[in-house]
Amino acid sequence: MRQVCTRFFDPVFVCLFGKIPFSDRESYAGTSSIAANESIIVTITDTHEEMEIIDASTLDYIRTSHSPFNNWDVNICGKVGSEIIVTSNLNMMCAKRGNELQRWQYRENHLHTAGISSIGCKTHLIVTYDGMIYIYEVNQEGQDDSTELLSLKKEIKVEEGRGDSAGAIISSIAWGPGNTHFIVGYPHQICVWKFEAANNEISLTKTIKTEWELTNVALAEDYIVASSEYRNVHIWNRSTGDKMAYDYLYDVEPDEEEDDEYLLPLCLTCLGHILVSTSHAGCALCIWDMRTGELLKRHEQLDGMLPEHMVYLQGMNSFLCMGEYKYTDAWAFPTNKSQYDKVISVCRRVEIEESKRLHGLPEL
Repeated sequence: MRQVCTRFFDPVFVCLFGKIPFSDRESYAGTSSIAANESIIVTITDTHEEMEIIDASTLDYIRTSHSPFNNWDVNICGKVGSEIIVTSNLNMMCAKRGNELQRWQYRENHLHTAGISSIGCKTHLIVTYDGMIYIYEVNQEGQDDSTELLSLKKEIKVEEGRGDSAGAIISSIAWGPGNTHFIVGYPHQICVWKFEAANNEISLTKTIKTEWELTNVALAEDYIVASSEYRNVHIWNRSTGDKMAYDYLYDVEPDEEEDDEYLLPLCLTCLGHILVSTSHAGCALCIWDMRTGELLKRHEQLDGMLPEHMVYLQGMNSFLCMGEYKYTDAWAFPTNKSQYDKVISVCRRVEIEESKRLHGLPEL
């Protein structure tokens, strides 16, 4: 089971400035989003129809791809080397692999201003939208003569009830370990589903109701995690459904709280019994022990950007955080020399690029 470990080397913070360090594209205005698998990183912004594809092990720029509409959210499915990049806006989705393109539209009745929530794996894409779950199967290259990249196999109606101010049922979704289960968070309900990829079946294994409104969810081997509108994180025992004895987690003291009209959801990643989260108090990464509720470490960077999205890069044991205008920061926790060398290489190249900016020299 993967753990966040800092036993061999100290954590390294890398400020990647207004863009991924070795892209040939400038940073864009607007809200950004990011997705990654073990091979590539894909970044988008909601004001453009372009997607940047980055090498996940080196952060080298690979290429720019195009979508038929402005992108609000992004995900990846399909096998490594044959990835399908899936983007969405308020009610449309697009899947792209090379020059192959597939697009579809859901009923246009509500505004989902952060895009359509989805998760991908090598064989499937799972979408949650307005109280429905849609299961798509990946058509692998050479599998058949189908012109579609994804085939809709099942749609399940899940939740009815109060949504946001427009009546929409906003949801968030995340994989559990091994992609055998996934979790969906609705405004006042959490659902954990078992996923049987071989026959495109899902079965509900746990339901939790909340009096407060959810902002994000995550699923660990032994824990169910949800962040709330009140700037804290609640954790349940996954087996019993009981709340943990410590009630909830928070890193923002009451007197530090500000009354914001819109509160960015915390980004959450579970690694064994460790929870890694972003913070409501600026550019910071919090590492929690979910067994005890203890805040093990809070890594803060005063000159960093408030994170809106976070992905875990296993090759460098690092967390890539993206904020507004595609400003990107990374916290790396190298546990061996290979990881450490990769991180230091990125740091040195970032320093060179920043020096060129300061002196008006052309960038790579």
